[in-house]
Amino acid sequence: MDHLLLHLAEDRELLEQELKLSFPALNYSQLAPGIMQLNGADLPERVHLAYARQLLRNIKAVAASSVKEWIACVRKSLPPGPFSLQIVELGRKEPFVVSKKCELIGAGIPKIKGSDECNLAGNKALIQLLILDEHGYISVDSVKAGLSLPARSPAGMFTIKDDREAPSRAFKKILEAELRFGVAIKKGEVVVDLGSSPGGWSYVALQRGAKVTAIDRSPLREDLMNNRSLNFVKGDAFSYRPNATVDWLLCDVIAFPEHSAELIKTWVANGLCKNMIVTIKFKGVPSLSILHDLKMYLEQRCRTFDLKHLDANKNEVT
Repeated sequence: MDHLLLHLAEDRELLEQELKLSFPALNYSQLAPGIMQLNGADLPERVHLAYARQLLRNIKAVAASSVKEWIACVRKSLPPGPFSLQIVELGRKEPFVVSKKCELIGAGIPKIKGSDECNLAGNKALIQLLILDEHGYISVDSVKAGLSLPARSPAGMFTIKDDREAPSRAFKKILEAELRFGVAIKKGEVVVDLGSSPGGWSYVALQRGAKVTAIDRSPLREDLMNNRSLNFVKGDAFSYRPNATVDWLLCDVIAFPEHSAELIKTWVANGLCKNMIVTIKFKGVPSLSILHDLKMYLEQRCRTFDLKHLDANKNEVT
């Protein structure tokens, strides 16, 4: 079967390098800007590609010239049970858009109980329609907890609202990671935030009602330092170890990518946390060999994991 990967135009070369490392025998071609077709590929259930935004698995080519005809195409692909429907169109200014046409098509699809938008814990059928003028592609897949592909939002587009109260814009990374990966920090959970200053990630965890231990050489913003649920430890992020397994490791520290990858391996190998969100930062061209090595390591030791170049990321992967 053939599949489609949606990506940012500027990420094409990086995605091609990832594909060569992860699937060396794979044949692929660029179907259109931001759309890569995987030809005759037998993909595994879990696909980890940091620079792909959306996966349309087992695509079927369709054609229609009106909203009514597009609705008929989608209806033929509907499963018997609950489903989530994503419809996007190739845009002129933006790569992919949920246009008025997409909204009209979605409104014409019969609603089934339980067929609301994909939630963080939901495992259900996913129907995707990608419209390219008067032709397009339909994919029938499923959304599984803990994976960013296929994404829970059309074309892997997520909008994170600004928060003027946050200490820095870094808070957007953790919110986007939660949405893409289908996990979230909960009230009462124990969180360790390495390299925490000025406190963007601790800020989110504290808002959720978590208990946070923040480690940095510099203090966090004053209001966070005065929060009773925060314990600040002045020290080195890479040498800190908790006395017992914590619910979350958070780390957005500036460091060489190999050091961040080694930090992840250390915490995983010693069972120091149940969940983690860690940023791997690059200087210059991203080292995909480091990411690939980390993927191979985590596949053997974690129940589920993923890596993604977030919208909120710069030259880094979460």
